[in-house]
Order: sequence, then structure tokens, then C-alpha cells
Amino acid sequence: MLPLEGGKKPIPFLTTEFDEQAARFSPDGHWVAYVSNESGQPEVYVRSFSMNSAGTAMVASAKWQISDGFAQRPRWRNDGRELYYRSFPDGRLMGVGITTSPTFRAGKPRPLGVVVPPGIGLALTWDSTTDGKRFLVVLPDKGKTEPYTVLLNWQAGLKK
Repeated sequence: MLPLEGGKKPIPFLTTEFDEQAARFSPDGHWVAYVSNESGQPEVYVRSFSMNSAGTAMVASAKWQISDGFAQRPRWRNDGRELYYRSFPDGRLMGVGITTSPTFRAGKPRPLGVVVPPGIGLALTWDSTTDGKRFLVVLPDKGKTEPYTVLLNWQAGLKK
């Protein structure tokens, strides 16, 4: 993490013997979803985000395992009430209901009916609308070259 105030010295979010990656802050900035292989396979976890009073280190906190199988690329819904991730190897997008008050609770993962095909690579190849009702997925090119149109400045057309 890089504080934007003070000495602006990078601070590790988590230092363990495991591989942690793909960290994402919750919309309110109080939680961090990330992937760790501490169970022997990549899984999505959530920890609370809090710094010590000097702002020089993370305060140790409880963690919650969110996924129930090989998982990658967690993303928060805009209101923080749901967390999405990609299961592997089938590529299904999963959704998990999240409650943070009065205590943190995660629901049971459920498939969302969206598949991000395997073999696209490790890049983030999907995203959701802020309300979680639509998903955009990059699909592999299977040798077809179909034309597409990119519409710029589309918001200006809404005012007419």
C-alpha cells in the first residue's frame, strides 16, 4: 500500500509465507478482498483494513475465506454487499452476499450464470456494472474478424 500523506513510504498489506495477489478494497475502504494459496490452492479471502496509529503498518485482523474452491480475481459490487470472483477451471463467475454490520458475514457462493472462458490468461477479463446486474466479459477471438463500432462521447447524445 502507498499512503498518499506523510512520508509516502510503501507498506506491505500482508506478509506471509503464502502467495497473496489481486487485492481489492471494498467501496467503503474498510475491507480488502484478495487471493491467497494458504489452503493449498488459490482462494478468495477478506480482511478488515486498518492501520496502526502511526500509519506505518497494518494491524493484524481476522480473515474470512469467501470462496469454496479454486478462485481468482475478486471484485466488489459498488455497494459492498456482494463480492464476485472467477472460479477455476470452469471460469464461472460466482457471487457471495456480504454483510459487514454489526459483524462481518459472508453468504454461500453461488454461480451467476456468466462464464469467463478458460485460456484467456490471468488478466482481468471481466467486470460488472455498479449494481451487479450486468457483466462484461472479454471472449477469445476464434479466428473470426468481425467489425465492431466504438461510440465515443455517447453521454452527449443523452442530453438531446
